[in-house]
Amino acid sequence: MRRYKTILCFFTTVFAAALANAQGLVIDHRCTGLAKIPDQYIETAKQKYKIAFGHGQYGSQLISGMTALQKKNKLYSFDRDGGNGALSLWDGTPSGSLGSPDCFSWATRTSEMLGGDVKSKRNLVIWSWGGYLSRSSKEDILLYLELMSRLENQFPEVNFVYTTGHLDGTGPHGNLHKRNEQIREYCRNKGKILYDIADIESYDPSGKCFLDLYVRGNCDYRLKGVKHNWAEEWVLKNPGHDFVLPEKSVGTHALIPALKANAFWWMLASLAGWDSGIEKFRVAKAAEETSKKPDKTNIVNSGAVTVNGLFTGLWRFDKKSDFANWHDSGGTGGLTVSDKGGMLIPGDGTPAVAVLNRKLAVCEFEFKVTLLEGDQINWFVNSRYEKDEWRVSDGIAGIMKPRGYYLVVDGKVYKIPVAAGINPEDRTPYHVQIYINDGLLLWGVNGRVIAKVLVSKELAAQVGDVAIGGYKTKLLVSGVYISGKE
Repeated sequence: MRRYKTILCFFTTVFAAALANAQGLVIDHRCTGLAKIPDQYIETAKQKYKIAFGHGQYGSQLISGMTALQKKNKLYSFDRDGGNGALSLWDGTPSGSLGSPDCFSWATRTSEMLGGDVKSKRNLVIWSWGGYLSRSSKEDILLYLELMSRLENQFPEVNFVYTTGHLDGTGPHGNLHKRNEQIREYCRNKGKILYDIADIESYDPSGKCFLDLYVRGNCDYRLKGVKHNWAEEWVLKNPGHDFVLPEKSVGTHALIPALKANAFWWMLASLAGWDSGIEKFRVAKAAEETSKKPDKTNIVNSGAVTVNGLFTGLWRFDKKSDFANWHDSGGTGGLTVSDKGGMLIPGDGTPAVAVLNRKLAVCEFEFKVTLLEGDQINWFVNSRYEKDEWRVSDGIAGIMKPRGYYLVVDGKVYKIPVAAGINPEDRTPYHVQIYINDGLLLWGVNGRVIAKVLVSKELAAQVGDVAIGGYKTKLLVSGVYISGKE
């Protein structure tokens, strides 16, 4: 058994080293020795980076550690505005955490923050997980990674930091470890910045691994049925340590916030140009940023962009020209601009559907829709439209009714097991998201995944119509985002 534990911790360390050799930056238990960092790189990082940190209860541990550290040494000062040479860090902005209130809102809030007209633009964004990661599926993490990738493409000048989830005591065979490994593998292969919270919680400062002892985020573990706490034990054995422990810490021993704070400054110093000798790192250079940004000459009608065959669109619906990308399928009245901002789809007794003027094999389709009259909302992707009649026997469609939701894939109808359907009296918008990747279709409504269905590669790659509409309904549509292959 002892040999097994040694091998497990050895391979965890080897994995970290492998990640370090990729074109990315990994921050883990090896990155907590603050004294190794030259002051000049801390000063450079404070001047260079403006940070937004979205987190819940457990994420506050990092802030506790950073607060204690700056009280001891002004070199590590930080505040919201970044005045007097301090690091600018927005604590709890945007609000929420990864998985709270849902698995989508964090990305939407990040996009709105970065795209808004703010006095102090952020160029480094980090979100921490709450307990959601412990119960997440493989598909949930794929969605997280895809949303992060979307943000990176949308804001190439910003550094986005990936994170793992805090330990929950399920050890090396639990779901949490599998999901953390999924995130690590992606970051290694794609050269991302990873702040590995789970790894930091798994090791004491002497390098002893406790993951195989089913350690929890508060450093508790059991050995021969007896409860221990590795942080308490290490502090007692090392009274002369130089870690700055906060007076209070949420949900864990005070050593953990100190380690996380040191590791965070290590990350910033590395991004600012310090070569720690442990890992390589990726910094968004000006040339790289230029290559990532869409060619503005390809912009069509307020946000529709075509780059190398990949079509993306983000419509704000604030002027009539925004509707040049859509046409009415044959409902009465045509498409109009609402005084509330948005595309109004009337349906006075007939089907009324707004159809995109480009045919796509959709990867992502997102919109907000308000039901003004009637009781039905439909969406279509990779489908065929002929003679005012939708044919979804060879496409994909979603149907939202008061009695429930339905998904049509290649002619097969799925009844979605939700507690209730749409409310015809509700005038608040429904946030609809569709995501197709690697043979999997995810359908989300109001931040919750309601359907996961396998689709054939042929259907996923099928170029067809994209549309929003209903029958005998009046709809207000806004906030549309589409990506896919033409």
